[in-house]
Formats: sequence, C-alpha cells, structure tokens
Amino acid sequence: MSQHDLSLLARRRGPDPSKRQPPRPDPLLELVEVRRLFEPATAALAAARVTDADLAEFAARLEVMAAVRNDPAAFAAHDVAFHQAVTSVTRNEMLMTLLNAVSAHALLADLPHRVLDHDLADIVLAEHTAIHAALEARDPTLAHAAALLHVNTTEQWLRRHLGNVPPAH
Repeated sequence: MSQHDLSLLARRRGPDPSKRQPPRPDPLLELVEVRRLFEPATAALAAARVTDADLAEFAARLEVMAAVRNDPAAFAAHDVAFHQAVTSVTRNEMLMTLLNAVSAHALLADLPHRVLDHDLADIVLAEHTAIHAALEARDPTLAHAAALLHVNTTEQWLRRHLGNVPPAH
C-alpha cells in the first residue's frame, strides 16, 4: 500500500485511535493503582519478617482504630499509620522510602472529612484485622491475599463515592 493509500484510509476512518490519550484517572484512583502494586507484596514480605513485638504493636493499633472509628480524621490518620507500620515491618529501607513517597497523607487528608461512613470503618477494621491475623500466622500468601482484598475494597468504595464505574478486571 502506498503512502497516498494510507493517507486516504486514515482520512476515511478518522484520527488514529492509538494517538488519543485516555483521560487521566482521578488522583485517588491512581493512588489505589500504586497501592495494588505494592501493598500485597509488602504484606507478604512483612509476614516473613514480623516479630512478636511487631504483632503486639499491630494489636494495639487496631484497638486504637476501633476506639476512634467515629472520628473520621483520627481514623484516617491511624489507617495510614497501620499501613506504614506494615511497611516498616519489612525492614526494607528502600521500600519504606518508596512507599512513604507515595503515602496517602496528602491525598487522603481531606477525603475522610468529606465521606467516611460507619460501614466503611467496620470493613477497614475487619480487613486490617485479617491482615494482622495473616501476619500473626506468618503466612506470606495469606498476607498478600488479605492486603489485596483490602486494596480492592478501597477501590470499589472510592469508585462509588467518586461516581466511577468499576474497571473490568
């Protein structure tokens, strides 16, 4: 096919669809994409390295989260701290630096003030408890699965509140 034929074909079909840029996802959903990549693997690594002292700290964190579940700002702060604690249990400085760079602090700072319902707090607590149980079992596969489920729950909740349709997986 000649260059002229290709040019005619392109004009009949319209612009090249491969050159169109899809719209950028909401920044919160971009954060979920990053979390989906890193958090399950981080939880698995943490399960292999967790100590009894770490487990006691997680149990205490869960108690505090339960106590502040009606205070969206405090709950969100403890939620972020829980995830940071999982990362710190890996004892991997590079991973901690990387995940701190994409921390939820900035993006989630005002979200809890806008929308945090009691059902979500209960779900987050249950899923954090499942992550804790997987760490306590020192089971990397279970920790990976529990963290992946938690990130998926977060994504589905965000999509409902942002008015986005769930992606086809």
